[in-house]
Formats: sequence, C-alpha cells, structure tokens
Amino acid sequence: MVRTNNKNTGVTEGMLNPCPKLMNCICSQYPQPQKYFQAPWVYNVSANEAIEILTSVISEYNQFTLIKKTDNYIHVEATVPLFGFIDDVEFLLPEGKQLIHYRSASRLGAWDLGVNKL
Repeated sequence: MVRTNNKNTGVTEGMLNPCPKLMNCICSQYPQPQKYFQAPWVYNVSANEAIEILTSVISEYNQFTLIKKTDNYIHVEATVPLFGFIDDVEFLLPEGKQLIHYRSASRLGAWDLGVNKL
C-alpha cells in the first residue's frame, strides 16, 4: 500500500488539527462539537516515559506504521484490516500537562462506522 503525507495531520500552535465536518474523526482537544470529542488520556509517569510506552504499544500492532515521532508527538497510519483504508492517528503530549491528546481520522469517506471512537 502506498503511504502518503496527509496535510491534515500535525500540530499547529500546540494543537492537533480539528476534525473536518464529517463523521469520520474524533479529537480530544476540541470539546465542541461533541460528536467529534473524546476525553484526553491522563498519565502519571514522566512525559518521556509516556511517549515511550505509547510507542511500544503502537509497535505491537501490525496495522500501525509509525510516520513521525518527536519528544511530544506521534503520528501513525492505521490500516483498516478489512478494506485496507488508511486512518491517521496522532498523539500529542502538551508540555507541562500529564495529558495525551489524540486525533483519529479516516482519509476517505464521510463516515467510519464509529471505528475512530474505538
């Protein structure tokens, strides 16, 4: 499967990009509209440990391909096993907060059957 750089991913001014007006995305940084919101995760280790644990968990799944990793950000492409569609999944650990914000968005279609909320 060909991997491409998705221009809708990344961090701008310390925030993940908001979800488009489609039902194929969730994000923990924007509580409104509610249909796109999932609460961020809280961690109780150092940020370095949290990013390493997250990276380790990601590496256990064959459908995830690591695209970018920094001190506080991870972008993976998740291949949906049944159809081979690619979802962009991002994690952001804001400095000074023990939170992991995340965004998961399908690249194709207007609806993801609720998969990104899983």
